Amino acid sequence: MIQENALQPLVDQFLEAAVFESGLAETTLSAYATDLSRYVESMGESGVVHIGDVLREDVWDHLIRLRKDGLSARSIARHMSAIRRFHRFLEDEGLTSSNPVEDLDSPRLTRSLPGSLRLEEVDALLEAFDFSTPAGIRDGAVLEILY
Repeated sequence: MIQENALQPLVDQFLEAAVFESGLAETTLSAYATDLSRYVESMGESGVVHIGDVLREDVWDHLIRLRKDGLSARSIARHMSAIRRFHRFLEDEGLTSSNPVEDLDSPRLTRSLPGSLRLEEVDALLEAFDFSTPAGIRDGAVLEILY
């Protein structure tokens, strides 16, 4: 089994370049650092010694492991974004000739429906308007139509 830090210098190089070239937000860089460290650790556990040895199946196994660990589709999509940028960087820098994630799709994100208001909440909203003024009548009517 490979030590976690065998591929870590490449992650460090990617993050350093991302700071200067991509202009990514600090929170994004921090998330990428965490995600890629987990990715490198996963590759080490899979027996990957060189970054050029990473196969599409290794990446899939990593993503499946993340799902089994309880990560949401949104978190896995963020991991995939970091991994995709990382491999693109390595390819652009000539550090590897293969990109195992080139045609790999991110998980589909579902959007939840908004919650509905209780009757008391709707009544409270309508009572907030001053129906003695034209603007209050208009705003109350708009809200009732939308409701």
